[in-house]
Amino acid sequence: MSLVEDSESHGYGPDRPDSASAIGIYGDPATTEAIDLEHRGTTVRVRPCVSTLAAWEELLAHDGTGWLVLVTDRPESDLGSGVLSHLVGHKLRTPDPWDAVRQQFAATGIDPALYAGEHQADLARGLLEIRPESGWPPAPAGALTRSHVLHSVARIHLGLRPRDLDALGVLDWSTTKGLTAQIADLRARAGDIVAEATLRWISAGAGAAAPLLDALVRRGEISDAVPLGLVLDVLLAAGHDGRAGVAKLEEMWSNGRASTPAGALESLAETSTTLMEGMASPGVTDSGGDVVRRAEQLLAVADKQHLAGHSGILPSGLSVRVAALAGAMRRVVADLSGPTPAVASTSKVSEAMEAAWELVRAHRLARRGTTQSSRMRPIEGAVRLVRWLGLERSDRGQLTGGSNAALATLTKRQASTDAWVDSAVNDVHEGTADNDLGTAFNEVLSAVRQVRDAHDREFGTAVAGAHGAEDLRGLGDPEVQLLENVVADVVAPIARQHNVLLLVLDGLSTGVSTEIVGDLLQSRTWIEFLVPGASARASALAALPSLTEVSRTSLLSGKLTRGDQSNERQNFAQLVDALALGTTSLFHKKPLDTTRAGFAVADDVASAIDDPDQRLVACVLNTIDDALDRSDPAGTAWTADAVKHLQPLLDRARAADRIVVITADHGHVVERREGRQVAAPDSSSSRSRGTTTAAADGEVLVTGARVLLHDRSTVLPFDERLRYGPLKAGYHGGASPAEVVVPLVVLAPDETVGEAFGLEAAPAQEPDWWMGPVVEKTVEPGVVRTARKSPVQDGPDLFGNVPEPAPMARLEPRRPAGKGSLGTAVVKSKTFASQRALSARASLSDEQVSAAIDALAAAPSTRTSSDILAREMALSPVRARGAVSQLQNLINVEGFPVLRTEGATVILDVDLLREQFSLSAHHTNLQMGQNNAH
Repeated sequence: MSLVEDSESHGYGPDRPDSASAIGIYGDPATTEAIDLEHRGTTVRVRPCVSTLAAWEELLAHDGTGWLVLVTDRPESDLGSGVLSHLVGHKLRTPDPWDAVRQQFAATGIDPALYAGEHQADLARGLLEIRPESGWPPAPAGALTRSHVLHSVARIHLGLRPRDLDALGVLDWSTTKGLTAQIADLRARAGDIVAEATLRWISAGAGAAAPLLDALVRRGEISDAVPLGLVLDVLLAAGHDGRAGVAKLEEMWSNGRASTPAGALESLAETSTTLMEGMASPGVTDSGGDVVRRAEQLLAVADKQHLAGHSGILPSGLSVRVAALAGAMRRVVADLSGPTPAVASTSKVSEAMEAAWELVRAHRLARRGTTQSSRMRPIEGAVRLVRWLGLERSDRGQLTGGSNAALATLTKRQASTDAWVDSAVNDVHEGTADNDLGTAFNEVLSAVRQVRDAHDREFGTAVAGAHGAEDLRGLGDPEVQLLENVVADVVAPIARQHNVLLLVLDGLSTGVSTEIVGDLLQSRTWIEFLVPGASARASALAALPSLTEVSRTSLLSGKLTRGDQSNERQNFAQLVDALALGTTSLFHKKPLDTTRAGFAVADDVASAIDDPDQRLVACVLNTIDDALDRSDPAGTAWTADAVKHLQPLLDRARAADRIVVITADHGHVVERREGRQVAAPDSSSSRSRGTTTAAADGEVLVTGARVLLHDRSTVLPFDERLRYGPLKAGYHGGASPAEVVVPLVVLAPDETVGEAFGLEAAPAQEPDWWMGPVVEKTVEPGVVRTARKSPVQDGPDLFGNVPEPAPMARLEPRRPAGKGSLGTAVVKSKTFASQRALSARASLSDEQVSAAIDALAAAPSTRTSSDILAREMALSPVRARGAVSQLQNLINVEGFPVLRTEGATVILDVDLLREQFSLSAHHTNLQMGQNNAH
């Protein structure tokens, strides 16, 4: 059309009298289609002419309206002056397609590199063929460059993202759905020259990996780029064993040509892995799923599926890692099951398990929010139980002081340790479809059950002995309360200073409470405080039998008694009045359920909580107890939202600035289809009976004032698998610690609220083995010390590789640093003194800074969570973020990132720390040596 416009601009055309309206173009008539076009309202007729006669026929047929364009390959000498006289300019024209390209890109000039080389005319004509309807994007500053042209083609016709053309961008583009079809369409419309030039330009953006991408492009297999990179990552990591696989796959890109340039394989592997690591959820998005499926196929083509464990991306990699972990867990359990396992042997086997677990956790599909992350909950629970088994094995006979240990000691064991065991057991009981993992789970649970049976027997015996002696008032430990005294001894002193909401979660066991309270604390909307005088979360002993009519009524009455809801309301009002707390309200299930549409909290409940004159308001929530009859308490993920009314009540209490006390009337045991039913005509529940027959194995006879049924003498099972009634989801009423011990949790909406009334913020309550790897330490009589350690392997890893020996870094949590520790060296340095002067507002003590540095230096990869770090500094988890910020101010000299964070993970650069504080390597080595000595 540019020729038409040029002719019109020189006075030719059908709209001018006596002007020529035919244009002759020297071209290939065989490839020209006869077609009529419209240009600015004028008809343009394009006609191929293979001979002079054909040209004359078209000229004679032309009526003079519009334009006639003759395309012929006959020389002007053949056409003669007769034909030429009818053409504009009396000659044939050879059009410059690049001029048309320049105009379409609104350019004033063209970079010579764009049209240099062979087939440059084909490139121009191809660009003209695929001009988008909205036009090409204008050339920047009027200069049309090769980069601008090819980027425009790639973006408009091949879907290249409008981002910088780097290796990640190119590989991201290669995963585009339907890309192969887009490339084929570009070839068909623009020709091979345009398509090849564009694809080579895109491939060049991949840097060192460009030769591989270019080869895949030539083979029409560009979508294999990322899958191939993931497989190369596996094969290269496998060393010698993977080389044969690389050679086999090389056929995909070599085509018999020279070997792959140095660094190309590594670059494609690294970039592909980085790209997949950055995707939100592999296997969820279509492209992510396609990529990993194709990668699995290519690994099979290489015949190296057994090396999949090297991949932190492929699903088969996770399967291999999980299988290795299952085997490691089984070996630990087998080692612990021996009569006298060697400590060194057990430690080495445990280290192998921790290393295998770290590999599982490092896999991308194991992360939160991915398609297989739900598999991790029971696996992590099993790992935690194995850690606990190792400690329990070495500590047996030291924690309890024997089977006749004091009830208070065993109660604290349930609250501080076995509650977490129960929670992990529930997780593991979710099970798995994997045979190897299922076998490991079964063996772990069997080993745990043996230990827990022994604990339950000890506790049942202690319950029977203590109640028979009528000496429970002498427990003398603020962490162990009697349930009937909780309101008077714990709740009332707080309520006299600050309004309180008492939440009684019927059936809340200590195990379930670890999940619910953990969920609340994780949200950072509530802060846990300790009962005055306690150093850990307190608990209370239910009245017996541990039934609602007995223990809940006793709790709300402030005395040992039986009754129903009406008795509870009356007695609670009397108790609160006797405690000089004024008016009060107690709400059971029905009043809590009575709400207006659109309101989560009933009007009278909300009014009571909002009323500043009601110093104490109480609510009874029945979700957990109801689950024992109608659902599955073991299969429930116990979050705050899982308990009906709990979250709205907490939100209302927070708005009203109330302290919240959470407790229960009793706990529960779960039915796991392993129990037995025993006939008991005088049973008062599925877990309590009279004394018609003597207590048998798994039962104890309990008598005394705190026994409120069966004439103050009852037989109660401590064996969780024994029942007197029909099958249900769970039971309560017996003498097992899971039923008798209930949590006692104090929460405040703000840190200053609790501290203003003398309450101490609680440190993290999770046991060490719950948080991370632990190792047995030197044990003093009656004391158990454990420490986190790095999961280092001495022998071959699960892929058969033998790592270089590495020192084992161990640190005892919350223990003062040794004189020669790395942390001590830092805080005693002149540089730290200067930093301390610059950070005058930092409230962390030197001991806390030293403990944090030593903990990080001993942690795997010198990184740990902020919650664990706060725990090592004996701080409340809520102070974790502020503590890390203070640490950074104190040790990040001149802004150098000695201490940095990635989300909730805190990372220490030990080498940079040593450099900034002018410490020799001796300090680091000494730290490791001291930790190993522990």
